[in-house]
Amino acid sequence: MWKLYKRDISAVAIGAKFLGCGGGGDPFIVEMLIKSVMNDEESIHVLEWQDLTDQWIAPIAIIGSPEFYSEQLPSGDEGRSSLKLYEEYTNTEPQALISLEIGGLNGISPILTALRSRLPIVDGDGMGRAFPKLKMSVLNLAVPLTPAAVYTHNYQEVIDFVPNEKASEYLHSVVQQNGGFAHLTSYVGNAKKISTAMIPGTLTVAKAIGEIIEKQIGASDKQEQLQKMFGNSIYGKVEWILSGVIEQVERDFYDGVVTGRCLVRAHSVQDYRMVTIFF
Repeated sequence: MWKLYKRDISAVAIGAKFLGCGGGGDPFIVEMLIKSVMNDEESIHVLEWQDLTDQWIAPIAIIGSPEFYSEQLPSGDEGRSSLKLYEEYTNTEPQALISLEIGGLNGISPILTALRSRLPIVDGDGMGRAFPKLKMSVLNLAVPLTPAAVYTHNYQEVIDFVPNEKASEYLHSVVQQNGGFAHLTSYVGNAKKISTAMIPGTLTVAKAIGEIIEKQIGASDKQEQLQKMFGNSIYGKVEWILSGVIEQVERDFYDGVVTGRCLVRAHSVQDYRMVTIFF
């Protein structure tokens, strides 16, 4: 078990954006919300994999379009409202929260809910990066998606007793009809089950990535430290492909998600390679 302080939030946000791999949305708004309500002395308890026993754990997420989310001014209580909706329907009170995806804004959105709900957060998540469809979560292997509490500024519902595939499709339609995004509590389960499917240690990795990137050191030193850090993580060793410049970024909005590609051309005049990264 370790503690997360206000001074750590920037690093976690940077790391979550890094692990989003081009998706998951910008954590900036949630980061600012956390900093606006968290005191310097406050801390959030972070449960590691070995700390999980029989707690009831609730994954928290913002689903839909991060772009639509960024266009509205949230109060910061929406995640807690989704959690309360779930609690009232199921008559259960989760003892800890976990991120549904560590990449992008959902890497830190559970931190805000944990802070407002006075609950610990689990060092892990349901994917290890960002992903566009709920059914892609590795938590599918251990617990059902429903009951799922979905909360927007003008719509609240608990979806229950629906197969994961159909529930995912239904939630997608709900989001499209209610502003393009929603706050979700789903895949709730006992720690013994959650721990068998979650990706452990990803909050620690996000924080470590951010701390390295924030350092006032050269790019080559950051590269070396990132490679070493990843080599000691669940992600494994990373390989250096090339050093270059971003030449072009293309984006398109398709089926409710932003897709695109990023073209990177090598620096060296002797190296004519170009890498295309699809996201």
